[in-house]
This record gives sequence, C-alpha cells and structure tokens, in this order.
Amino acid sequence: MNRKKSIFRRIFQSPFFCAFCICLLSVCFAAFLTSGILPQPNDNAYYASSRAVMVNINEADIADLTLLDGIGYARAEDIIRYRQVHGNFRQPEDIMDVPGIGEGIYRRIRNQIQV
Repeated sequence: MNRKKSIFRRIFQSPFFCAFCICLLSVCFAAFLTSGILPQPNDNAYYASSRAVMVNINEADIADLTLLDGIGYARAEDIIRYRQVHGNFRQPEDIMDVPGIGEGIYRRIRNQIQV
C-alpha cells in the first residue's frame, strides 16, 4: 500500500505530469473556443451591446428597455412602474427621476432613448 502511494506521489509531482496537464487544458480550452458556445464576431449576440438601439421610453416594454446599456430586468421594471405612477416622460433627461438611474447611466443611454 505504501509503495502505491509513493508511485502516485512521484507521478503527480513530476514536471512531465504538470506539462501534460497544461497541454491537456490548452487543447480543451481551444476546443471550447471553437465549439460555437461562445458568441462569434458574426453572431448577433456579439454585437448586441454595441448595436445602435433607439428606444421610446414612454412606450417601451421590459424587453425593449433591457436593450439599453446598463438597464437590466429589475431597472426596466422600475422605469415602467415609475411611468405608470407619474405618467409619460416629457424629455429624455426625466429618466433620471427613476430611482437607481443617475447621471452615469443616463450618459450611457442618452443616445439610445427618445420620448
């Protein structure tokens, strides 16, 4: 039993085993990259955040609002809830009245929204 432990210890601590593991991981990573799981440059998902989007914030639903940079599902719900309580936005800057949307997010989405 002791002899088996020492053989395994020698194998796992050898530099050849480490080099083999690194090569195996490299091959697996290369296979993963070329498998199509990750978005490719010709994929629509690849360009989703850099695509020019124009959203009317008075008429948009949750799906449309989540296309905006920095607006997730919860924040889109907040925009719709605010719109239901306070009425339509008069100008794009009014979106900063929604809790959680400050000047930073407004700067990111100002070219993507309209009223």
